[in-house]
Amino acid sequence: MDKSLANKKNLIYSLVIVFIIMGVITYQLVKDLQEKTMISNALLVAEIIIGQRKVIRNVYNREVVSKLKSDGYGGQVNFRDHPGFVPVPALFLRFLSQESDLIIKNIKYKSVSKWNMGPYSLGDDPFLIWGWQQLEIQNQNVRDEPYDWQPVWRIEYTDKGPVVRYLDAVPASSASCVSCHQRHEDSDEIQRLRIDTGVSPHNFRQHHLLGALNIDIPLYENRHLTDEHLREFILWVAVIMVCSFLTIFWFSTHSLRQLKDLLVLTQQSHHDQLTDLMNRRGFERSLQQHIRLLDTDEKTFSLCVFDLDGFKQINDNYGHQAGDALLREIANVMHQTFRENDVLIRLGGDEFCIILAGCDINNANMICHKLLDNIHAIALEWNDAVLTIGASIGVYECCDSKQDADEIFEKADSASYLAKKQGKNQVVIAS
Repeated sequence: MDKSLANKKNLIYSLVIVFIIMGVITYQLVKDLQEKTMISNALLVAEIIIGQRKVIRNVYNREVVSKLKSDGYGGQVNFRDHPGFVPVPALFLRFLSQESDLIIKNIKYKSVSKWNMGPYSLGDDPFLIWGWQQLEIQNQNVRDEPYDWQPVWRIEYTDKGPVVRYLDAVPASSASCVSCHQRHEDSDEIQRLRIDTGVSPHNFRQHHLLGALNIDIPLYENRHLTDEHLREFILWVAVIMVCSFLTIFWFSTHSLRQLKDLLVLTQQSHHDQLTDLMNRRGFERSLQQHIRLLDTDEKTFSLCVFDLDGFKQINDNYGHQAGDALLREIANVMHQTFRENDVLIRLGGDEFCIILAGCDINNANMICHKLLDNIHAIALEWNDAVLTIGASIGVYECCDSKQDADEIFEKADSASYLAKKQGKNQVVIAS
């Protein structure tokens, strides 16, 4: 029963620890999910921007540039110097990026190229240099047909917070793109610029890498909102977990209280109220357990039964209170004489017994003589008298699990009766 009570307490402690661990794990999982969701949303935004730019470029090229070409005009790099001409699609998209910077404050995107000598070059930006290298690796696999380009991205941390940096390839989708860019590349102005900077000229090819679109999407802009949602979620989770814990705690506490009450009742039903020794009911149960243990344990046990000599005269001469005080002294002597794993019993009245676990008859005989000496040494002062007492002890060794409990007790009890019959104050070993 004590073990069950301890298990209940350990269960409550374990629940507290489990709830704390669950809370920490839940918080970390939700926080990781929040980060992944923000990144996923940022990548989705980047894909939408890429898709919209392609739509705008195709429509612009088909509906505007093609129309002007049929009218004798078209797209021109230096369109401002040529009345009736419009920007080539690449310049138009560049203007679109510049305009978006004025309207969309938290998302930046621009066209970049390794071969651009102006503000749209890679420069010394580590991400653009790394990303362009990844695109060039894909470019090595391009043949004379459309290629399924894969964007590259990574998260970089700034003073304000994390930013998703995204780079998508812009290939030369048509022969007109190649001729236009190559014509610009071969112009005297670009040739002189490349000679001055020591950069080799480049020959463009259809379907191969022409440039790239860089999109920077900050995650910190919406972090305060997601953090607020996270705090609300964690608050609700905490409330649910606390309510669950309080409910479990209440049931566990209620169960503990019932278990304690049951423990008290069990203690009272199996123990003597006066001496706090085990009573006859507890003795019968314990004796059966020791007999069953003989099947699995080669050790023997001994049963010691004794009653007090002259106890009736003490009750008659000094009263039952004196007799009760003497019985409590006997119980103290038994605790001092025997081991913790020995079972001490008051059968009733002035009759006692002890189950000596793992004790053969020789050791039992020696211990019982020590008990007899300790009982003789009792000198209980009661009013003007000093009360002393003796005992007649019978001992029986049991090593056979097939023996009946009543038979075992009868042998030890008969030996105790024989000790009293032979003159009292002695130990008799049952045969």
